[in-house]
Amino acid sequence: MGKEVVCELAEPPTYGYVEDIKQLLFSMTKQERDNVGAKYKAKIPDPLNHQFLECTSIQGYGHKASQGMQGATDRVIPFR
Repeated sequence: MGKEVVCELAEPPTYGYVEDIKQLLFSMTKQERDNVGAKYKAKIPDPLNHQFLECTSIQGYGHKASQGMQGATDRVIPFR
């Protein structure tokens, strides 16, 4: 439970930081914004699917597709 549940007096929300961010954004030049964007973009990690080799997943799909529906009836659970 947060402060809004415990506190009996209503307090106005504090959204002053939004105005600060807006002033910072509009006071920067395009070059400065691009530099900041490039700095943070460099910190973004690669997606997890990049750790797998593409040929492995394609070969696995080809193997499953070549099997077709063979043996599919063994895995079906009948309704009772």
